[in-house]
Amino acid sequence: MNTTGIIIIIIFLMLLFICTIIIKKVVSSSENIEKLKKINENYCFKQYDLKVFIIKHRTKSLSALRKLSFDDVVLYNIENNIKLLRDNIEKMILNKQKYKEYLNEYNNFKNEIELNSDKSIFSKIEKIAIQFTKISNRFDIIVKMKLYYKSPKGRNYYQKKKKLKGKDLIEYYNIWKKKKGYQISAKFERSKMSDSIRYDVLKRDNFSCKICGATSREGAKLHVDHIIPVSKGGKTEMNNLQTLCERCNLGKSNK
Repeated sequence: MNTTGIIIIIIFLMLLFICTIIIKKVVSSSENIEKLKKINENYCFKQYDLKVFIIKHRTKSLSALRKLSFDDVVLYNIENNIKLLRDNIEKMILNKQKYKEYLNEYNNFKNEIELNSDKSIFSKIEKIAIQFTKISNRFDIIVKMKLYYKSPKGRNYYQKKKKLKGKDLIEYYNIWKKKKGYQISAKFERSKMSDSIRYDVLKRDNFSCKICGATSREGAKLHVDHIIPVSKGGKTEMNNLQTLCERCNLGKSNK
């Protein structure tokens, strides 16, 4: 590097140093910035457990992947509060409401400054510093979803992805609130029932009805039943599944 280049760098660093000192002096002596800091202290926003939620769901077949909608998956996660998603959406809603209140107060504060400001360097630097002191609107939660199907031997892989931001999640939350009971979960849980799960339950229960003991050898038509119905929040999991003959299954439904 030649002498001219070194001199330019030195001058630049000196100017940067001087500007930094001036900005610090303005910030430390500005009554308006102190006033804004006190306004900021009056607003306490809720902390999130997570800001980015990753939702992955593997389907049992390619046709199931094509049928499964992102709507059902995100509503299912909200309804069951998986990874505290619903709790954090509720926090986000409260934060956004509080931030609107903050903006109103901030804008009133800013308008007051504009009326009393002049064209001095101090005022110009102060305005820039005020922008940096303002609480930023960073309250959006993000949900990244991936639905996929992978063949048993891993030869075929299909996927679809979607990203949801704060506004989308609030809309889904409001849709969920209007639903009754476990409508969304019931639909999702039923879709999880596969031939493999059915066989595992039948085999575990020795291909016999858990109520009357009737077996397939005796000609009984066997069904795999949810002990706690999916309509009441039951899951498609081994500990919530049992083998029932058609007669006992109908009898249970009629109770």
